[in-house]
Amino acid sequence: MFANILMFDELNTAPTRTQAALLEVMQECRATIDGVSHSLPRPFMVIATEVSPKTAIGAYQIMETLADRFFTKVPSYYNLPKEELEIVKKAFAVSDLPVERVTNPQTVLEIVTLLEKLAHLSEVVADCVVRLVTYSGDHEAVLYGPLHRASIHLALLSRACALLNGRDYVMPDDV
Repeated sequence: MFANILMFDELNTAPTRTQAALLEVMQECRATIDGVSHSLPRPFMVIATEVSPKTAIGAYQIMETLADRFFTKVPSYYNLPKEELEIVKKAFAVSDLPVERVTNPQTVLEIVTLLEKLAHLSEVVADCVVRLVTYSGDHEAVLYGPLHRASIHLALLSRACALLNGRDYVMPDDV
């Protein structure tokens, strides 16, 4: 876990003790090993996959406090047969592809730090963020709603979306 990007495959197959250790890493940006705390490099990001608990034997529920640490969740679907064929054909050619560095950890950290200054979030749009998160948490179809961290994450993601769309201000469509 002492890397800038940690990829955790099938997170919900990890026992709760492992999930608790990951929670410390994501919350505190440090890992405790044999009672000694070690700082993690900055920036630090976790990308995780999970298997369907309906079909996977041995899958655990991801702790709510851990799930709350992730900015976003993106569903993944099976590929179309045509796409799967392309994947199979290229599977062994990947090692031959040249890899170019496009950024470095320091630049990423600078951009994340400057995100608030690079894309303005007005009071009106911030209120939209909070109302959206509150509405989804209070909705009868939602068993366990998002916590305050979700509003913070949504505001940050909205700022990033605005920048990706070439604007220095956040619009409701970015939310």
